[in-house]
Amino acid sequence: MTDGQQVLEFLYRQGEWSEAWTPDLVVLNTIMPKLNGWEVFERIKADSRLRTIPPLSGLSPRWRSTTRAPASGGIRYLLKARRRQGYGTTG
Repeated sequence: MTDGQQVLEFLYRQGEWSEAWTPDLVVLNTIMPKLNGWEVFERIKADSRLRTIPPLSGLSPRWRSTTRAPASGGIRYLLKARRRQGYGTTG
């Protein structure tokens, strides 16, 4: 999916997603077009049919001290690497 609106259409089984399953986890990017990850998260938590689906978000390290994640009511997050160098390598 390319934007937050498509995520919600999937979760609500709208349009091309009418036969979609209910996911066990939703991974959100905080920066998405139309609706950002925080807006999607807030809508998930506001809907009794969706609030049991745990969201996971990826954050840039620069957001570490100012992130909304801990105060957002349950969203979990991963810190993204600063550079691509080192992805997929060990020790």
